[in-house]
Amino acid sequence: MKIRLRWWPQFKKLNLTTKIFAILTLLCTFCGNTPVLGYVTNMMLIMVFVMCSTCVFKRLGRDVVVNRTNRILVGLLGAFATFLIFQSRFSFDKGLTLIYARRYCVYTIFLILLTHVKVYDIIISLFKGYSWIAGLSALLMTILTGKKAGGLLGDYQAVGMMMSIACIIFVIDFFENRKNFVNMIGYLLSLTCVFVSGKRTFSLLAILCLVGMYLITSDKHKTRKAAKIVAVLAVSLLILYNVFPPIRELVTRTIQLNAGGNEFTRTSGRSGMWKVAMSIFLSHKLLGTGFATFAVYTGSFYRSELWAGKYLTHNIYYGLLSETGLVGTLILVSFFFYALIWSCVEYLKYRKQLDSTSVRVSLYAIFVQIWFVIYGYSGNGIYDANEFFFYIMAIAMMIAVVQESKDYDLMNVGDCEWRGIGTQ
Repeated sequence: MKIRLRWWPQFKKLNLTTKIFAILTLLCTFCGNTPVLGYVTNMMLIMVFVMCSTCVFKRLGRDVVVNRTNRILVGLLGAFATFLIFQSRFSFDKGLTLIYARRYCVYTIFLILLTHVKVYDIIISLFKGYSWIAGLSALLMTILTGKKAGGLLGDYQAVGMMMSIACIIFVIDFFENRKNFVNMIGYLLSLTCVFVSGKRTFSLLAILCLVGMYLITSDKHKTRKAAKIVAVLAVSLLILYNVFPPIRELVTRTIQLNAGGNEFTRTSGRSGMWKVAMSIFLSHKLLGTGFATFAVYTGSFYRSELWAGKYLTHNIYYGLLSETGLVGTLILVSFFFYALIWSCVEYLKYRKQLDSTSVRVSLYAIFVQIWFVIYGYSGNGIYDANEFFFYIMAIAMMIAVVQESKDYDLMNVGDCEWRGIGTQ
């Protein structure tokens, strides 16, 4: 049987610089916990160089456009980067905070320089294609070793994270009439990987994306599709429950979360970190101790805690309060929720005029933002370069969709005026 990749002919037509951008985006996003993770910042700098070069030298291509649609998002993220530069002067670890300040400056550039929606669509397809390989490798290694393994993604935690992102893509394509059976199998594979990883938050997010897509889609056959995929998942997961011990462990830990078990068990020991984070915040309410300094700070002043000096807060909101105070927290949290609300409002505004490609990119952008905001309650997404990168790229995708939609409206208005339609 010949396998046809819908996006491959489109990818081959891209110019060299755009191909480099797409491939580096894939590597930065799906690097997992592999040696590639250490080069994410360098790859982001290469991407910025490529995009800037394309803007200056038009011979390199015309796939880079400047954000003319939403300067508020650029301003908010730029303000946070500026705050970190200022904060590095008195941070508990000046060098560490300055490193992150520079990285957030790079993130801001990705909201200024965009590419076309069709390119972002190809990138999402690259994510989807690689998730098949990564998911199968993780399951194979788990079966061969008899314990949770990461395969091409490095470790089981990276598997839980990235395969939950893959669930979003497969669910979107399933409800948007793109090879339903293939996408149902892809979602099942991704969800199995997430469950085997034993990560409760990612498991919840992988299921929520299915519910969310059912609620938001305009597909007339969505109820029938939902019933089909739920039935298949129920039977499959019942079998997998008896095959993979990590899935049984996940169920047990989830039950402890809802009923029974002490606070330490329910939060995997993170509640102690959150209490200390709040204590630090109360001592540094306005400006915090310095971005990304929680581990260093607790290692110096909370040595009695077993985790002191080793971990970040595993909750970006507690982390922001303790490390950046009210000022930094207000800026970045405002960025999170403004970006999400704006994306939802603009999607609803332009939904009827969007083609299938733009709908796909929009839904991916919205669901990844929701994913990131929820994940923030138990993860460290604002610190790891790859995690905040694919979140920022999701926002950039939404900006590109809205900008192209507005340009389309302007073209139609101009055409009507030229023809004398709607004029007196």
